[in-house]
Amino acid sequence: MIQLLKFEWLKFKRSLTIKQEVLKLVVKCLTYLYFAIIFIGLGVGLLFAIKGDQDIHNDHSILNEVGPYILYYFIVDLILRFVIQKFPTIDYKSYFLTPIKKGKVSQYILIRSLFHYFNIYALLFAFVFSITVAKMIQVDLSLKVFTSLVGMTILNNYLAFALSARFKAQKKTIFLLVTVLVLLVFLDIKKYIQISPFLSDLWSLIINSSWIFITPILLAIVTYFFNHNYLRQNLYLEDSTESKKLQKNNVLHFSLFDSYGKIGQLMNVELKLIFRNGKSKKLLWITILMFFYPFIFLSEVYSHYTLFVSIILTGMFALNYGQFVFAWSGSYFDLLLSRNISIKNIFLAKYYIMALSCVITLLPSILYGFLDNRYFIYMPVMCLYNIGIVLYLYMLLGCYESRRIDIQNKSRMNFEGISLFHFLIMLPIILIPYAIVYTFRFYSSE
Repeated sequence: MIQLLKFEWLKFKRSLTIKQEVLKLVVKCLTYLYFAIIFIGLGVGLLFAIKGDQDIHNDHSILNEVGPYILYYFIVDLILRFVIQKFPTIDYKSYFLTPIKKGKVSQYILIRSLFHYFNIYALLFAFVFSITVAKMIQVDLSLKVFTSLVGMTILNNYLAFALSARFKAQKKTIFLLVTVLVLLVFLDIKKYIQISPFLSDLWSLIINSSWIFITPILLAIVTYFFNHNYLRQNLYLEDSTESKKLQKNNVLHFSLFDSYGKIGQLMNVELKLIFRNGKSKKLLWITILMFFYPFIFLSEVYSHYTLFVSIILTGMFALNYGQFVFAWSGSYFDLLLSRNISIKNIFLAKYYIMALSCVITLLPSILYGFLDNRYFIYMPVMCLYNIGIVLYLYMLLGCYESRRIDIQNKSRMNFEGISLFHFLIMLPIILIPYAIVYTFRFYSSE
């Protein structure tokens, strides 16, 4: 175990890009510290947020009210782990040719996965929340709460490991899980179905029983040994080579654009770059997840956000992708210019791709008009605003932005191509529609 840790340190120390790695490490530490403070504050203030100004001393019923929120968190946490958390299996294939036993490697992989930030945040919350429960309600009850929360955290970690190994984080599976979860939460909030009372009873059963509170710990131990046996039996060198062969043979082509000449060919090249680059593919997933964004602002309290939501939702992919409209081509942009291709066609191909994304996102997003009638007007108008004004602003910015993105680099903690202008340009994009709308409202009210 110590030898493997030493190898990790030497790998980091001898890296050719150690300066970039140190910078990324500093940014990560600051980000982790920020979220750690949030979870600590959540552990202190959750009970007070539920009861408000009421006295919570020795009030056992408040824990039943907190239960659904905690269990909902662990459900969301499991799905996020399945989507985001990367388990360290590929990095250790080089050890299989050494005298180190495969059982030791798999054990190290599983133990190291416990130090992921998902676990650290959850354990911080569990520790602070249990102290709050001990001080405000009862010490014995706080021990049960802490034990159950720690067990759920470790159980989620190893369940996500098992799901990732079994389903390989397939896109259809992820999308189905997220859709079902959001739909259930929405139906529960609107009280069409009753999930919160069931979760409250389950939480009450866990923390008030004499032995059930240790069940998550026992399940986590069982899941650990299941993953340990799975890794010992399925970690082979040829796993990574087979996946690379499958990726190489997967050629993406959209025959729909073939009839549009050189512009259609350039659109095909652009789409291939989008689906082959990890950073741009992540933007696609963000766009899909953002379709659930308007659920937050359905209340009349947030009525002034409907225009903002319409701008973001109809232009989500175009706004994100358009920020680096020419940077995506990277070192291949000079190759395009050396071919018999006019710069006008390159501009048109990029513009048509982004405009097409606005139209595609408009079709499902306009259905929110059945929940709020204003979206029937705002969504089409803001779609035209994005196509007719915003895309031109982004392409104009791209003409004066010389930074490029290396599509072979990893997408995590990758800040290539980002500058201050990408944030400043959002101000006029958001403020122009609000200025027009509220100006007409001001004169129409007189």
